[in-house]
Amino acid sequence: MRTLQVTSAIAAVCSVLMWCFLLMQPVLPVSASAAVDAGFVVFVGGMLIGHLAAFVGLVASASLGPRPAWRHRILAGSHALTIILSGAVVLWAFVFPQSGWELLALPCGVMIGQLPAVCVLAAGMVSRRAGPSHVQDRLVG
Repeated sequence: MRTLQVTSAIAAVCSVLMWCFLLMQPVLPVSASAAVDAGFVVFVGGMLIGHLAAFVGLVASASLGPRPAWRHRILAGSHALTIILSGAVVLWAFVFPQSGWELLALPCGVMIGQLPAVCVLAAGMVSRRAGPSHVQDRLVG
């Protein structure tokens, strides 16, 4: 269970970094060469690390038992979605060989597949942060 949570956090961070870079690119005034270099590091590094974390998380989710908690099912599903989306892109590139540019869609597997994991992990952080202060207020008042 701990492995699933850690790999989900790693893949989710990779996804969030790629989304932030993609959404901030039109806003920030950066030279083209610096943007290409930074984009290569963010997207290729995030894709490789995100896919590795998703694969390890998917393998770790096999040991959760017959009835895991709903959060763990969503985390496992997001890892499966990441692998399926990326596998579809690779299959498309090999079955219908065009130019190789379709492989630029590989980071989209991590970016889209890890969105449910980002939501679950963010909700867990918010509920964990709100929990102890709410208990202290009840004990004092």
